[in-house]
Amino acid sequence: MLAPGQQLPSVRELAGELAINPNTVIRAYSILESEGIIYRRQGSGTFVAKNSVPSGDYSRLEEKIQDLLVEAYHLKVGEEELRKLFEGALNKWKKSEVE
Repeated sequence: MLAPGQQLPSVRELAGELAINPNTVIRAYSILESEGIIYRRQGSGTFVAKNSVPSGDYSRLEEKIQDLLVEAYHLKVGEEELRKLFEGALNKWKKSEVE
């Protein structure tokens, strides 16, 4: 889990890591910002907001996963490829948690 105040990857960086369109990341970041989960600091980047997600509230996360699955479907990404992409992203996330 990301800590409050922790910087998020840039749009280009995250899009590259996940092999997705940068517009998808921009859209996701905009939604997260409108919900108060993240904030942008001009010239510094995007950061996790303090007290951004109540513990145990996964409804927004489930919605975002569903949106991602819809986009993967439209891009004709197969289940196995999607699984590999997710596992790769999850492994990177785990490594960043340890560091």
